[in-house]
Amino acid sequence: MVNYRSTTAKWAGFKQSDYFAARWSGVMFIRQKGNYMFALKSDDGSKLYMNKKLTVNNDGLHGMRSQSTRVNLRRSYLPIIVEFFEKTGGAGIEFTFMGPQTSNKMKNVGASEMAANYFKVRTPESPKKKPAKKKAAAKPAAR
Repeated sequence: MVNYRSTTAKWAGFKQSDYFAARWSGVMFIRQKGNYMFALKSDDGSKLYMNKKLTVNNDGLHGMRSQSTRVNLRRSYLPIIVEFFEKTGGAGIEFTFMGPQTSNKMKNVGASEMAANYFKVRTPESPKKKPAKKKAAAKPAAR
């Protein structure tokens, strides 16, 4: 479960309270189709990838803040990666969701909704931006 309330103390199992990063990966069980909201609340930056696509971007240096997205899902096993980094000060992250599976109440994503993936996981690549096309120079009007 990704549920660390903001604190200036070290998280359990971590060697330091500043200058660290963490990644959680696994498969989320979507048991009921429908519209879902997923949210990351973090201090400092965090990102959520679903099916190798960046879905929630809460990156940057900031205090505890939340970013969310809504997606329509079918019953499935949904690959999830949550990434987090902490520079200095408070550190915290909460991964929550709501939808038909939660009776439309926001709740932490727990062990009953997600199985951990202990294999080597890489951050999905960001889509490459296509270079802007150059506009052709206007031809002088014929006289």
